[in-house]
Amino acid sequence: MVKDSKPKKPSDDPPRRRRKRAITPDAVRSERLILRVHPDLLEMLEQEAEANGGMTRSVYVEQILLGWINRGRRKLDHRGRRLPPDPPPSEPPLITPAAFEGEWRGKAGMRLSSLLQGREPGDDEDDSNR
Repeated sequence: MVKDSKPKKPSDDPPRRRRKRAITPDAVRSERLILRVHPDLLEMLEQEAEANGGMTRSVYVEQILLGWINRGRRKLDHRGRRLPPDPPPSEPPLITPAAFEGEWRGKAGMRLSSLLQGREPGDDEDDSNR
């Protein structure tokens, strides 16, 4: 025997809402940029935004601006936050013992081969360029 059931009324339960992720304060885009543009430009922006991965006009314009700004000296991340400046060049990196040994053996091999060929180690063209 089939049980009689009554359909639920739509207003019985409040709609379930998705829980929002915690947002860090530095990740919030709190400023607005408003532009007045010609309708033709707006139409082209919509088409290009859709063609580039289906992003919104706003995100597409933001990506254009970030790319334009990042061509110069100033660098911004994908959200528009300033990146820390590159550290100034310091002393050259120290050579590791293994790298030093490989370089030493290479130079010693060059010296030995030039001695075996009857030339002085200083006569080689590679040594004269230094």
